[in-house]
Amino acid sequence: MATKMKKKLGHQTHLVPIESKTINGHIYYDAFELENGALLKEDYVSGYGDNKIGFRTTMTNQSSESRSMTIYSFVNVNPFEGSVAMANKAYNQCVIGDVKLQIHGDGNERYRVVQDAPTGFLYRTTQSLFYEEEAMTNLNTDKESISLLRGKEVILEPGETIDYNWQLIFFEGIGDDKKNYG
Repeated sequence: MATKMKKKLGHQTHLVPIESKTINGHIYYDAFELENGALLKEDYVSGYGDNKIGFRTTMTNQSSESRSMTIYSFVNVNPFEGSVAMANKAYNQCVIGDVKLQIHGDGNERYRVVQDAPTGFLYRTTQSLFYEEEAMTNLNTDKESISLLRGKEVILEPGETIDYNWQLIFFEGIGDDKKNYG
């Protein structure tokens, strides 16, 4: 679940949930207050099917002013020893060894594939978003992490709530299926 918030200037802020619980034994839920209570962010996550994890973020503007923001889902992957991580922006997919994963979202979204440093701080990823740096089309690495991003800009009016839904889908890469990644 997303426990970090990043503004254009400064470091990431670690978010502390105001509520965490499990719903019906299989849906994990966290709620966060942002901007001194002006925004309520609620995250839901659950596995479904044989190979999917579903996410929903609900943002509620609790203030009396319009709020502009960019909402992104992202997955950061690291190649394991003896493997190569490959990513393709056109499909928003990544292959690591024999495992393929893909991010699906709500639509009308921007895609990015970013090669990041192995530190885990995601500076290149957030810099790519804030400064509109050109996202890479294809990546192939055995050392550095890769971030797959999918998101959109939204404006929340006072009292308005939006849902952002996305899924992480896992596949097994077989034969020629990998040719789209290199």
